[in-house]
Amino acid sequence: MKTTEIRQYKATDESALGELYHAVTAAPEAVFWWVGPEENWKNVFCAFEGQKMVAKGQVAVFHEADDNSSKASEHLIYINLKTVPDREGDAELLDSLYNPLVRRAFELKQSLSDQHNTKLCVGNGQTETDNNTYFKSKGFTYFESEFNMLREESAPAPAIELATSYVFSRWAMDTPAEREVYLSIDKEIWPNASLTLDRLNELQSNPAWKALTIRDGKTIVASAMAWANKDGDEGVIEEVLVREPWRKQGLAKYLLAEAIAYLKGLGCTTVELQVSATNQSALQLYKGMGFELNSEEVRYGIVLTEAEEMLRK
Repeated sequence: MKTTEIRQYKATDESALGELYHAVTAAPEAVFWWVGPEENWKNVFCAFEGQKMVAKGQVAVFHEADDNSSKASEHLIYINLKTVPDREGDAELLDSLYNPLVRRAFELKQSLSDQHNTKLCVGNGQTETDNNTYFKSKGFTYFESEFNMLREESAPAPAIELATSYVFSRWAMDTPAEREVYLSIDKEIWPNASLTLDRLNELQSNPAWKALTIRDGKTIVASAMAWANKDGDEGVIEEVLVREPWRKQGLAKYLLAEAIAYLKGLGCTTVELQVSATNQSALQLYKGMGFELNSEEVRYGIVLTEAEEMLRK
């Protein structure tokens, strides 16, 4: 019988992690998180059999509701738990990582305001049926979907011009003050699902990460993020936002065109992005820029205290 070792991720695990990444993402809709910067590794748990990483799980606070948020707002903590393909239905292996992930999520909760509930969430490709079934068996219920859209390098994109009153620039966002500026804008756009500083740091750790911004004078009025995947062949665009007073002026289209050009310059042959299922106008905008619907990510959640109580039963 093989002995399974459960422990936190460390630098010497990079090769084993890469093997697991390629095995899992061979399934086109699989959602696999990279481990992020070293300060995040305390939130990453691995299962080893010998030298082989057979499963990995990690946890992160995606949204923190502060005391100025509405009472209905919730803290959102997400987990991502994946096994090698031939062990996707192995409940014992999944449990060996799920349990420490829930305990770690409960530890993270202690730093959050007690004025709001905390939801423990998971997001998987719709076709990841074994993983989705596992989480439903733990009491998780469906609450939303996001669609993944894909654009091939050969897809045509209309030329977009920016009004002369605006200034476009790439933004390194490499100081604490700049990050705070960005987070305040993000919260303005998505008050119930805004980024945390840790999540922003994780996004910035992606290869060739850049923020693309449009300013009206000194005021940031629109922004997007772009980076390449680990292999450098696929680009990612996320966090496309335009502040309310500056909408319907083509700013999002301009940012998309600039992000596509930036990623093409890196050698990416495809570009992907995520769009909320409820945002049909954004969906049509992206289609007009050459993106096509590719896959659906389904999201499930449970009140964290309920998940923690179930561990003690």
